[in-house]
Amino acid sequence: MMRTVRPGVVFALVVIGLVLAPGAAYAVLGDFSEPASSPEPAGKTGESIAAGDFDNDGDNDLAVANKDGGGDVTVMLNNGAADFSPAPTSPETVDGDPWYVVAGHFNADDNLDLVVGSETATEPKGRVTVLLGDGKGDFSIAGGSPVTLPGPARRLAVADLDGDEVLDVAVGQFYPAKLVILLNSGSGSLSQPGSSPEEAGNTATNVTAIAAGDFTGDGEADLVLGSEFSDEVTVYVNDGDENGDFTEGAPVTGVDGIALTTGQFNAGGALDVAVSQEFKASAVILLGNGAGGLAAAASSPEALPGPSHAIASADFNADGKADLVALGNNTPGYAAILLGDGNGDFAPAPSSPESVGAFPIGVAVAPLDNNASPDLAIANIFGEKVNILLNDFTAGPPTETPPQGNPPVQVPVANPPVQKPPVTKCPKTKQLKKGKCVLKKCPKGKKLKKNGRCVKKKKPAARLSRSRG
Repeated sequence: MMRTVRPGVVFALVVIGLVLAPGAAYAVLGDFSEPASSPEPAGKTGESIAAGDFDNDGDNDLAVANKDGGGDVTVMLNNGAADFSPAPTSPETVDGDPWYVVAGHFNADDNLDLVVGSETATEPKGRVTVLLGDGKGDFSIAGGSPVTLPGPARRLAVADLDGDEVLDVAVGQFYPAKLVILLNSGSGSLSQPGSSPEEAGNTATNVTAIAAGDFTGDGEADLVLGSEFSDEVTVYVNDGDENGDFTEGAPVTGVDGIALTTGQFNAGGALDVAVSQEFKASAVILLGNGAGGLAAAASSPEALPGPSHAIASADFNADGKADLVALGNNTPGYAAILLGDGNGDFAPAPSSPESVGAFPIGVAVAPLDNNASPDLAIANIFGEKVNILLNDFTAGPPTETPPQGNPPVQVPVANPPVQKPPVTKCPKTKQLKKGKCVLKKCPKGKKLKKNGRCVKKKKPAARLSRSRG
């Protein structure tokens, strides 16, 4: 029986209207400030951070993958005002050194779960672990976890990859460069289909970035991979079957793909990609053509203050257009806020860059205090700290007048989810009836095969009977 995926951090679309009265005063748009409680203590070498309501109190909490913490994930609970404290059972132990953590619903309850990608010193070097949440901030390892992989599981993306309305996991295996698909049974147990793993890139030597999104407009979750070492970004188009198969597209070369994010950055309607470059200190904007192809925007690349290690997208200044935040280390670390114009071009916010931590490398974008504006939680490699940056888009002293005709505020999550249009095409074994795909029925004496054909049933072999004396 199929179940409907409930709204979650990773897969839900959050659209919140904040309509202020005419003439209301605005604070600086796209500006951020650090609360007195920040930075918050975390584990050693925070490589990745995820946000979600782990204790079901209505506030977004945090989970940090501690690469050098002895194999653990720090869970930090929010008091509702962007002040955090460790969950009673934190940190959560996993096998290997965690490089990446993502939040989502991986079993049938209403509690948010985690999936963690790790690396071990011994073969096989990759681990993917599902941690099932109890709704109180505590987690337990799901049955079948961890899944082992030949290479380090340093980057993850989650989405429904096989059309069964359950979140699956895509792994950007660092080396050897592979795209690994892990399908979810619905209980949090993961397994590879026969087509996995797939080669990751024509010349890619390492996978350093991965994200999910619908790049072809068919309602299926596709994947985009980046490689820092071979300078390429490639879209893998979902074949739309129940096996999680993907077809590799033509790579965009010359792009240092250490980190990437998805969003709609121009008016074309197709999903686009923003890539942060470490060695070139810039962000490359790749506009989608709606068929899985990508091409650099005319104004790309966008300059950054220094080498960049992470990037995310959200509408920070509430103008209905996607913006970017890029993290990097330029002594001190920085968070550069780039405001989008809706045509693929970006400009630094007035207060950008914001100074944060020591070597910031992981960012979670979500409302963290008592308003709906997207805030930032930033994990640092050094210092065992998480910096909290609160978005100052609130009614307050008139420090900036919004442009006339500004539309109602809409705050999307960092990565828009896959939006499924009405069903128009069904798998081979199903047929369309009243807008739904239902299992095909075969005439009497025939059975349905995986290719959708009805074939004659074979007569059972005659049984040997033993005569009784």
